[in-house]
Amino acid sequence: MLQIAFSVPSGAHHRSVLQPMRDLLAQETDWQFLIITPGAPWSDQLFPFNDYPRERFSFAENGAADRVLAEVRPPLVVTTTAGLDPADPPILETAKRLGLRTATVIESWDNVLKMARVNRGLGKSGQRIVLPDHLLVWNEIMKRDLLRLFPVLTRDQISIVGAPRLDYFGPRFTAQLPSKHDTLRAFDLDPSQRVLHLATTELYDHGHVARAIGEAKRRGDLPSDLQLYASVHPGGNMERHRPWAEQYGFTIRFSPGRHEGAPHPDFRYNPSREEMLLLVSLFTHTDIAVNLSSTVALESCVADRPVICAFFGKPFDWLTWRRSMVVRDFREHYADLLRGGGIAVARSPRKLIELIRTYLENPTKDREGRRRSAEIIATTLAGDASERVLHILKALVH
Repeated sequence: MLQIAFSVPSGAHHRSVLQPMRDLLAQETDWQFLIITPGAPWSDQLFPFNDYPRERFSFAENGAADRVLAEVRPPLVVTTTAGLDPADPPILETAKRLGLRTATVIESWDNVLKMARVNRGLGKSGQRIVLPDHLLVWNEIMKRDLLRLFPVLTRDQISIVGAPRLDYFGPRFTAQLPSKHDTLRAFDLDPSQRVLHLATTELYDHGHVARAIGEAKRRGDLPSDLQLYASVHPGGNMERHRPWAEQYGFTIRFSPGRHEGAPHPDFRYNPSREEMLLLVSLFTHTDIAVNLSSTVALESCVADRPVICAFFGKPFDWLTWRRSMVVRDFREHYADLLRGGGIAVARSPRKLIELIRTYLENPTKDREGRRRSAEIIATTLAGDASERVLHILKALVH
């Protein structure tokens, strides 16, 4: 029986590849799986038995990776980064030293550009790039960027597979999605009212956007049946956003998947499949989404829900705004998403409110653009990215 090794350095990485693939992996009856993770001592809690049956899945800490890989000698070692997570370079280097084949399923659409920054010495502490034998990417843009930024690579070393974590929007999981009523109740929202979702990140303060929306609602410039919901990034600071409830009328919650009592800090964000399905259902039943250059724009396009990029900074904060990662991302990978024409860009509070009103009156506006935008980044909207990944992994093993 073949034993395939997967590196899972955090809950976010678990969410991106292994979790949406687990049912498909379980169907490979001649495969077993070695999960190398800092969460190994708490595997019973972080990787439940029902999801990862122990006759098929075993776990090892990163500190034991050298020994375990040498003992098991798996025909393939799979990671989700080529060094953006400091846990992965030692695993890739050990595998190469042992003559084991390696593959990286790049977990997010911005990671290739981040890899290039690390290569230029602009990465975070502990980051360094170790290229695997094969890379699996979301789209043609990422493949092209890899070939341009890492000339040592050849086209045959890179496969386009789509985004496994977006498979939850596809038919494989449709029957498992909670109802609109149960979804909105889970976020303390009223199922009888429409929903505006302001998705925040920690890259720049979103308070000025929340204020513009909240004040417009109080003036009567937005419909009375529109409820305001703000999601706090799982790694974000709730206290920074909590005042919006009283000041601007928002319901504020962490995005599903944050677990304060996690036994390891890298798994504080570790959404279960049920939490991922709840999030997908929220996107599906949101009437309008507002973001600042975040992945929520892509997810909204996949769910075919109107989405606006609020591309303006706080008053009298021009320099900080122009230097922010929101602006950098807007000019880099987010620009590729915008090319499809599915995302409206508001460059002022007045334009933001105008666009919200427009989309609420005509939710089908820019529908074809949303589909194009989603396909540019996600490649496949059929929910079959995990199957594509598995197909490539099989080819690499055999």
